[in-house]
Amino acid sequence: MSIIPLVCVLGPTGIGKSQFALEFAQLNSGEIISADSRQIYKGLNIGTATPNENELKSVPHHLINSLDPDKEYGLAHFLEIAKTRIHEIQNRGNLPIVVGGTSQYVFALINNWNVPKIAPDKEFRKQLEAKAHTHGSLSIYEDLVAQDPEMAEAIDYRNVRRVIRALEIKKYQPESVNKSVGNNNFQAYSVAFTTSRDDLYKLIDHRIDKMISDGWVKEVQKLIDKGYDATLPSMSSIGYAEIIEHLTSGSKLEDVIKKIKTKTHKLARNQYVWLRKADWIVWFESSNNGHNQAHQYLNDQLKLHASKG
Repeated sequence: MSIIPLVCVLGPTGIGKSQFALEFAQLNSGEIISADSRQIYKGLNIGTATPNENELKSVPHHLINSLDPDKEYGLAHFLEIAKTRIHEIQNRGNLPIVVGGTSQYVFALINNWNVPKIAPDKEFRKQLEAKAHTHGSLSIYEDLVAQDPEMAEAIDYRNVRRVIRALEIKKYQPESVNKSVGNNNFQAYSVAFTTSRDDLYKLIDHRIDKMISDGWVKEVQKLIDKGYDATLPSMSSIGYAEIIEHLTSGSKLEDVIKKIKTKTHKLARNQYVWLRKADWIVWFESSNNGHNQAHQYLNDQLKLHASKG
């Protein structure tokens, strides 16, 4: 079986991953697979920075705008669908390009993690949520460390939802979640982009201001009108709960925007911590020159891959 070349584009939120992937796909007969755990949902386009209609038309995209917000979607679902799409794209003679988003999804895909499909246990989740609320997020994270230190290493202890999901999976699947189940039949070539913290914060703040001007508040109101609320996993992305609070309790929009920016800055810092663990990622500056260098690096890797047959 031939080894499929797979391009992965990573980096903190707001750094310009999607734009680079779009440009690279246009030049290399690529199709983009979103490794974002929230862009899969319909109706959350603005708040999740989903590619716009023209971008979606210019290059084939996968795992975007596919599910209603009340549907379950997690790592196991992503891995199953993404692997199928990679083979389908390869069979069409095109290049699969994964853009994350949710870095854990890319890590699991590249390292072929064993992630079983386990239905949510609502009562178990409530118990852990109560424990985290009473004793802090570190209390349930320590439970995960004791049960599966490898998986704990791959999760930020402050991400309560992810820690709970890992414990939930561990309850029903004792084997380590991130244990590899053999080699994939693809070879990943991964790039990530970076910039100074101040510049990244400016990029993030500008994007959030644009989201607000593009109608993010109206987007959230439409979701509320359809019966969706902040308790759904799909609505756990930064900004949705804050805007719901603004709409339902009358909190000042400028205060909400400030809170969203602060939380997104923190998210970006945490994403760096996660990504820096991977020695298979090649880093470039988020600039025209950096993008050109990344293009050249990936083209060189793909040519070398092709020469090996």
